[in-house]
Amino acid sequence: MVKDISLFGKEKIVVKGLELKPISMEYYDEWLKALPVLTLRMSTLPVRYATMPFASAIYSLEVDSILNGNNLGFLNAFCSLICLSIGEATDNINDVIKFATDKDDYSKVNYFVVQPKDCEAVELKPFELNAVREAIAELNGAELPDENENPELLEALQIKNEMLGYALEPRIIDVVDAVAYASGVRAKDIMEWTIREFETRKETIDRARRFTINAIAEGNGASWNGGNPVPSWIYRRAKNASSCFTPIGSLMGKLGSSEAWLEEQMATKGKM
Repeated sequence: MVKDISLFGKEKIVVKGLELKPISMEYYDEWLKALPVLTLRMSTLPVRYATMPFASAIYSLEVDSILNGNNLGFLNAFCSLICLSIGEATDNINDVIKFATDKDDYSKVNYFVVQPKDCEAVELKPFELNAVREAIAELNGAELPDENENPELLEALQIKNEMLGYALEPRIIDVVDAVAYASGVRAKDIMEWTIREFETRKETIDRARRFTINAIAEGNGASWNGGNPVPSWIYRRAKNASSCFTPIGSLMGKLGSSEAWLEEQMATKGKM
């Protein structure tokens, strides 16, 4: 895997000849929908899938769910992120990404073929797509979960935190407009940013404001168990906890359908 990453210059990561670049804010809605799949905690999957490479797991899980009358959309979501990362529209996913299944078991995938526009096709085995997943996360400021953490404990902690807070109505336009307001630019201008640039700016704004509030509170005698949670407006505090826990059940019905795409490619099984 070859990396070419800088904060302000041209950015890319090349995995086995496949050049991946940051996704722009133009596709922020699609990014948010697919993000829970990209950051899926493998240890939360049934044992059969949890021991597979990430791409094998979501492929087999997708096929099995369709056969059982459901449609998770995990495969479609992940492949959509690959398309966006190589500069292809997601409505071309059928032409851009194809796969070859096991000749005796079409729920097992042997390899994926990614065909960027005006470039040679790249054949990737499921374990090689782990590097693609890591690259997409890194280029766009996402955090992949630590599989060594206890998923039951994380879920209980998240439920507790949600019970202590107020319900909010998440709207993408509100997030974009808030960052634009704090940055002194028009919301329209932000759509030209990369997602990683946007997420970094959003985090910096949040950290700076919480630092100011906490500094005022400390000046008035407030204290926290474990110390000030925001000791600097410049640097993040070192983490002890991991990324957000997302139960699989919460994604049902929220992702695009993979069924028609899978059926089309299964019809050509063994021809690749």
